[in-house]
Amino acid sequence: MTIHADRDTSTEDPATKPADTPADQPVATPARPTIRSRAWMFVCRLAGCEVDAPAAKAPADPGVVFESSKEPAAVLADQLTKTYSGGVTAARDVSLRAEAGEIVAVVGPNGAGKSTTLNMISGLLHPTSGSATVADVPTTDTRRLGVVLGVALQTSGLDPAMTGLEHFEVQGALYGLSRTVAAQRTKTLIETFGLTPYANRQASQYSIGLQRRLVLALALVHEPQVLVLDEPTAGLDPQSRRMVWEMLEQLRGQGRTIIFSTQLLEEADMLAQRIYVISDGKVVAEGSPAQLRRTFGEQSIRVRVPGSLDPAEAALAGLPTLTDPRRDGDSLVYTVGDANPDVTAVATRLTEAGIDYVEIAVGRPSLEDAFVRLTGDGVRVEPLLTMGSNGGPLCRCS
Repeated sequence: MTIHADRDTSTEDPATKPADTPADQPVATPARPTIRSRAWMFVCRLAGCEVDAPAAKAPADPGVVFESSKEPAAVLADQLTKTYSGGVTAARDVSLRAEAGEIVAVVGPNGAGKSTTLNMISGLLHPTSGSATVADVPTTDTRRLGVVLGVALQTSGLDPAMTGLEHFEVQGALYGLSRTVAAQRTKTLIETFGLTPYANRQASQYSIGLQRRLVLALALVHEPQVLVLDEPTAGLDPQSRRMVWEMLEQLRGQGRTIIFSTQLLEEADMLAQRIYVISDGKVVAEGSPAQLRRTFGEQSIRVRVPGSLDPAEAALAGLPTLTDPRRDGDSLVYTVGDANPDVTAVATRLTEAGIDYVEIAVGRPSLEDAFVRLTGDGVRVEPLLTMGSNGGPLCRCS
């Protein structure tokens, strides 16, 4: 499991070509001079870097349509560590792996080190130690890295004075795309991300959700093999969020590798084939959603009774399969070690003690249960099986 980072310090402006440039070589010229002069600063804001250099040199083969599905695409991060001045370590020995065509989610509490890790993978932040490759390209080789990698960070970095369309023009120019190719991709991305009505508006007039959609679309202009996305659906309404999910699934179907961070466990569960849980700068668990639920989640039994909980808790104290009782409103919640909890035994014990109950529910382990066990936060029981107080047959619940 592996990752690493670096940043290009080249000073050649790809938007500027010598007068003797061959006629058959495409010249990436922004739509108007004011854009060209701001191109490098725009990209730096978009990527989150801090430099005063002019634009980075364009890839050696401008205008080539990159077919990611035909090339190996993988991310390997090996023991990445980042310690800032003052001794604060934001990431410690983080190792990650993403195979070609795989979506990998990085989840963890705020401040856990998710963004730091993604910035090191993206080459935007130098690790204190450790290394990484993206699509077989070391992240220290920033020129080649820029061809195979697309990045969309939480901070938009958009130029508020530029329109959405101008952002696409600059992005295409910086990646050395011919005007024809850039225009085709711009049209497709603007339509795909629902930006057509806003294409000629300045970014300052975009809502947060529109900004997120624009930044994600810009990361795809050069058709990268690998995408690194820092909370790609942050600020989006449910409809826009689902649109992004569908787009990411389509990109995975094309063979692209995607690594993204998220605070939404539903999002990680739905999209990711592999999840890394980061807490206090370290990877504390890794696996598929099902593996994490099975390994770190716990089945629970919830007993809801009218009145005081004390008699019910006393009656159930002798059942060896029920452990770690806790009170949640009008219910007692127990951890169950048995894979097939004996709900009948619980009901019988309560009945023998003369205690009425409203419901006995078996909760299956959820991804949230696994997350909170690993990072130390609340717990939720998802009802799976319930028994009514009349002792009737068990019924499945959603």
